[in-house]
Amino acid sequence: MWYSYHMPQTILIIDGPDMCGKTEIAKAMSRNLKIPYFKASSEHSTYMNSQEIFLDQLVHADPRMLDFLNQTKHSVIFDRAYPSEWVYAQLLDRPTNEDQLMVLDAGYAAMGAKLVVPVRSTYEGIVDDLDPEGLDSFKLQELHDLYMDFTQWTDLETLVLNVDDEDLKRECQDIETFLWGKS
Repeated sequence: MWYSYHMPQTILIIDGPDMCGKTEIAKAMSRNLKIPYFKASSEHSTYMNSQEIFLDQLVHADPRMLDFLNQTKHSVIFDRAYPSEWVYAQLLDRPTNEDQLMVLDAGYAAMGAKLVVPVRSTYEGIVDDLDPEGLDSFKLQELHDLYMDFTQWTDLETLVLNVDDEDLKRECQDIETFLWGKS
């Protein structure tokens, strides 16, 4: 059984620049904490083919998820969430719904959700595995800078996690310390 009723609700959003190990970190934290892992299965196809769907999800699906978590007190580890919409709308110079982003941010902050932003010191020589032409090292650095801007915008308690050493065990320990002040 994933959910433990004696454990307080834990909502962890792992979101940041591509090629920083978000999925690997989120899955490892899910295993370690025995908390369900969630990544929208349509994320990549939507990004590549119909980016306007993100706005529909922001307005319709994301508030329902927030309401579900608020009512059930279930825990979850998100592999990407609304911070990506905030960042990618700016990166791609496309419209978003800033008011809805603020509502979501306030709602998640009120529930005590926390954000982990994995980053690298440099993106030189790194390209995205799904979109190597569109997300080269310069775009990845742009993403990094936008995620750093998001950390100033959000009300979520945030950990910026350097992943240069690609040491998953250390990364998980740092996240657990961030969550509970112990490792």
